[in-house]
Amino acid sequence: AAPAERQGVRLAVENMQANHLCDDLVEMGRFLASLRLPWAGVCFDSGHAHLCGQTERMSALVPYILSTHLHDNHGKSDEHLPPFRGDVRWHTVAAALARADGAQVLMLEVGPDQHAGVVPSLESARRLRSMLARERRRPPIIRKR
Repeated sequence: AAPAERQGVRLAVENMQANHLCDDLVEMGRFLASLRLPWAGVCFDSGHAHLCGQTERMSALVPYILSTHLHDNHGKSDEHLPPFRGDVRWHTVAAALARADGAQVLMLEVGPDQHAGVVPSLESARRLRSMLARERRRPPIIRKR
């Protein structure tokens, strides 16, 4: 990590599918907090989080998100569908990404549709961008202790 910092390179660890290292978002957040490395963080993968049943826990990674791999699936395999074509709860993802200062670039990790080409991905990107813009305008939630 030290050579990366000296070169101005940020390191991002991707959350993975179930039964792999980095499949628990809360544990990843704790691990990154314990490192105290401001140049190290997460590449948040929405499809992997959904396959692990972890999407609702992604707020644990918000301070560490540096990059994204955004794609959808139906919870059974890593389908790499455009967002909104599977079962990922995109409102949850958008709300968390809107609070992630490091998530300035949102990368879709999808393949072209056999019949429609890249059009579904472009539509998904527009819809997701609009959803994020709305979330960023919302006032923060203040919780009473």
